[in-house]
Amino acid sequence: MAQARPELVEFLLSELDGMDALTARRFFGGWQILSAGRQFAIVMKGTLFFRVGGLLRDEMAALGCPPFSYTKHGAEVSVSKYMSAPEELFDDPDLLIHWVQRVLSAA
Repeated sequence: MAQARPELVEFLLSELDGMDALTARRFFGGWQILSAGRQFAIVMKGTLFFRVGGLLRDEMAALGCPPFSYTKHGAEVSVSKYMSAPEELFDDPDLLIHWVQRVLSAA
């Protein structure tokens, strides 16, 4: 039986409705969010992480957005290509769309 999408994934799909071919699929114990088949974000353990690189990753780190991390064999592994989204995005739909557009255009 297919696992139901978490509330955060449903929220994102609703708020970003109208974007080019937006979909969500299972991804390593979480969910990936895609636009026109291209992954731009993941949701892991209730947190939204944008897939970023270069200057955008540096900007997000400067804003205090931590990278995705997990524990493997007792050590923390950090995956800096996924940075957590700024919290204020969830209170401002226009800001959420703005950030998603930035992430998509930077990829």
